[in-house]
Amino acid sequence: MASLISTKAFSAVAVSLRAARSSGAPQNSIAAILCSQQRCRQSVASRGFHSRSSGSNNDGAAPRSSVRWSPYVTGTALSLGLFAAFLTYDAEHRKLHFDSPPGARVGIIPVPSPGSGPQRKDPATGTELPESLPSPLSYQGPELRLVGLGVRTVSFLKVRVYVAGVYVDQGALERVRREAGVGAEVRALEGKSTEEVVKALLDAGVPFVIRIVPVRSTDFNHMRDGFTRSVQARLKAARKANILPPAADEDLSLSLQSLKSLFPPSALPKGSTLDLVVHPSSSSSSRVAGKARMALSLEHDGKVLGTLAPPVPGSEASKGGWSVAKELVLAYVADKNEISTPLKQSVAEGMRELLG
Repeated sequence: MASLISTKAFSAVAVSLRAARSSGAPQNSIAAILCSQQRCRQSVASRGFHSRSSGSNNDGAAPRSSVRWSPYVTGTALSLGLFAAFLTYDAEHRKLHFDSPPGARVGIIPVPSPGSGPQRKDPATGTELPESLPSPLSYQGPELRLVGLGVRTVSFLKVRVYVAGVYVDQGALERVRREAGVGAEVRALEGKSTEEVVKALLDAGVPFVIRIVPVRSTDFNHMRDGFTRSVQARLKAARKANILPPAADEDLSLSLQSLKSLFPPSALPKGSTLDLVVHPSSSSSSRVAGKARMALSLEHDGKVLGTLAPPVPGSEASKGGWSVAKELVLAYVADKNEISTPLKQSVAEGMRELLG
């Protein structure tokens, strides 16, 4: 359309110029065709674009008007032609990339979250997460089931950062429920807080995955700092409550430093995924004092970014069942100061269904 309009406009100017020249119209009229505004006409007149009469001939012929074409007029016409050519090229170029078929409805194309099968939508952002995840790369196991999801917001402005979904290895959960002793402890969790339920499952060695889907472009360093602050806040509360021995606190501080090194210095685009996979350690000493030693693996874009091993057996943190992996999961469903209230509420409902 832009090409057609520009071509017609330029043709009209050219036709008007030819007609003016053939009719012997004064130069002022020709200039007026190119610039109809009063200021432009005054500018043209001031530059000396006047008709020049040759005077009367000896034979009495009428004076003949002689048109003198100024470089200004010629340059203006040339500029119009170049501008029309540019519009033609620009319109054709855009047509190749942006035009839609006639009658097509134009709208925002949603970016689906990775995963297959049924999806569950976060009510706050519209972000969809799959109801189940295949076995992670970090360990071999069955599919994981989505327990709950919710948005993470920051500051008093409630800026939405990402949507998190909590997945549980349902096969491991069923196996734990059948085990003597451990199963009784899990069944006794009815009526307990969400944090107590999830902690008991982690201590029993049930794998969890927290899938992070940014709703705005961010980077791994930003995510790393957020996770670190959440774990540090829990450790601070444990120290204040005198339930974290100093030696165990030191072990966990070293683990936090190791966790920071797993995050690459790169961007994490909107709609991408970062999986926090919490799973039993692959070492022979997978349990200490009846509690599972849980490792934390980071997975992104089909790759394992790294794995944080649990505290070594015999350490104070290991004896007490402490680990950064467990504390990070519990930070999302904490009794107080949870990372995401909508996520915590959603997980609570999902856990009631799983354990009911």
